[in-house]
Amino acid sequence: MDDYLEIEFRESSTSCTRKKKSGTVTDPVMTPFEYARLLSCRAKQLAAGYPPHVEWTGSYDPIAIAKYEIEQRVSTLVIVRKIPDASKPSGFRDEIWELKDLDIRDS
Repeated sequence: MDDYLEIEFRESSTSCTRKKKSGTVTDPVMTPFEYARLLSCRAKQLAAGYPPHVEWTGSYDPIAIAKYEIEQRVSTLVIVRKIPDASKPSGFRDEIWELKDLDIRDS
């Protein structure tokens, strides 16, 4: 299980299998940055002693467990994207995506 960090991302987002939620601006595709952020945040939680959301029989490797949770879409973390919105005082609004609603663009 040495290849748990090797991820390839496709450049084309035309192969998206998920549908856009109503009221969203962005595509339901997780970017490589978002994937890395989720992976590192969840691995940090697991290393701090949080229980995994999946059954794990191998050695306790927080990164491998976090990757498996993301692939199985059982992680409870969400992605918040800042969208420009002139009608808000801050100039932005939050677009919240759950992991189950996003495509992960790895091949």
